[in-house]
Amino acid sequence: MKANHVIVLGLGTFGAAVARRLTENKVRVTGVDIDEERVTELQDVLFEALVADATDPRTVEQLPVEKADAVVVSLGEDFARSTLACLHLLEANARRIVAKVVTPDHKKILAKLGVNDLVFPEVEIAEQWADRITWPNVLFRLITETQQEILEIGVPESLVGKTLKDADLRRRYGVLVIGIKNARKDTNYRFSPSPDTVLTDEDVLLVVGDPQGVAQLREL
Repeated sequence: MKANHVIVLGLGTFGAAVARRLTENKVRVTGVDIDEERVTELQDVLFEALVADATDPRTVEQLPVEKADAVVVSLGEDFARSTLACLHLLEANARRIVAKVVTPDHKKILAKLGVNDLVFPEVEIAEQWADRITWPNVLFRLITETQQEILEIGVPESLVGKTLKDADLRRRYGVLVIGIKNARKDTNYRFSPSPDTVLTDEDVLLVVGDPQGVAQLREL
């Protein structure tokens, strides 16, 4: 189900980027920041704007947090302000809180309060780039809530020239190939590919499996 209304508390670099993307996604965004200049800079992005202190419970009372699909909390490097805002949102029965965290301790504190959607941008981006540097043929990676990993990966050199049947990825690694495309010619994946499909160095595989099996595939 698509979100229709999101409140963003804090319009710094992270909050502003989230607000812009949500608006591009046709989501109505209410932005709140104590800095009037930040609010003004996003006047063409925000559906509604409020210059106010997001850590003040009176500010939270003015916002329709119970009806909003989510509230994003991005209040800079002062995790005390972020924690206080999250506390007020929880007390106001916000349906979903997505909070930017700035330290491991900050993450632990918000988790203890009951905030489940925690974003640690610096660490997450650093890890993503480290993985992309390590495995340049991995184009996309996602861990699902059921701890299954979905991976978009260029065909490993050791599998070039083999058929999917010969590669036998499901038996060897517990990895299922659900789609394949030629990076040069195809825009979309061909799903449920034939076992007789011969793999080339121009092919990209869309696979799903447990993280351990997918990790073994990355190392091929």
